[in-house]
Amino acid sequence: MKIDIFAQPPTRIFRHQPRYARLFVFFLALAGLGLALGVYAYLHPASPWYGLLEKLSMILFVGASVPIFITGEKLQAYKCLSEQEVRELAGLRRRYEEIDRYCLRVEAMGRRLIHAEFNALRDHGEERELQAAQARDAQTDDKEG
Repeated sequence: MKIDIFAQPPTRIFRHQPRYARLFVFFLALAGLGLALGVYAYLHPASPWYGLLEKLSMILFVGASVPIFITGEKLQAYKCLSEQEVRELAGLRRRYEEIDRYCLRVEAMGRRLIHAEFNALRDHGEERELQAAQARDAQTDDKEG
């Protein structure tokens, strides 16, 4: 999810979350079905369908694991912030005016800040710190030279 902290915060930021949640549950159910078929095949090895059940269970279980991982990662972006992240965000808001402006705009919209926005704000803060360190190094080099 691409977040631009200098633009107006997205108003419909949660529009994809239900779709990701449904996909996650669907693929998790497929993996569960694969697991159940595998257990059934293990408990009934004399069944004439043993080979087919074993292959089908592996296909369902392994095939569903990649989409579960992908949709799970997308759902991570919608998480609420932890207490530690809230404290870190408060420090970033004190240090950088543009981060505070973005947070105020989100609060004015009446919604919570999500993890994807926090990551974008933290990345911006780290970028600003890196630029400040490079500027200090350049000044130090100029004074020495």
